[in-house]
Amino acid sequence: MSRHSKNGAERAIGRGDWLALGAIVALALVLRLVYLSEIRAHPLFRTVMGDPAVYFAQARDIVEAVDRPNVGLVYDTFHMRYEETGTLSDIMDEYWPLIGYVQIGNPPDRHEPGVGELDLLWIARRAIEKGYGGAIGMELDPSVDSWTSLLWMNELGYTVDPEDRR
Repeated sequence: MSRHSKNGAERAIGRGDWLALGAIVALALVLRLVYLSEIRAHPLFRTVMGDPAVYFAQARDIVEAVDRPNVGLVYDTFHMRYEETGTLSDIMDEYWPLIGYVQIGNPPDRHEPGVGELDLLWIARRAIEKGYGGAIGMELDPSVDSWTSLLWMNELGYTVDPEDRR
């Protein structure tokens, strides 16, 4: 059991789960062969109608069971902050080989880096230093106008000019 799952719930993989895994494998193969696409597992951190939540450890088990190179995990800072235990850097380290997409959002209000509880710029830099080369997604509700809320990207080598909004 992962030390990062708050509820500690684990369950055995049942017949229906194996059928679902088979469907994911088939979809992954079709996407890879036809569209050169990828699948990223985003743990479902909230329960809906009493259904159990899926935590990172459970999502990892699914990704490992599917065992396809184009299937991976979404590292989502906003939801991990509330639903997982441990530091976000420890979680990144533990699951790094399976992380395929990085998405940042700053609790409590999903504002841009610098406005909220987390040092999202540090987290983004850390992912890049670990070799992440993909897009960094954002769950963003800007605290200022949208354009100004993106100025932090200049610190990662992008050019966001506050005077040129073309």
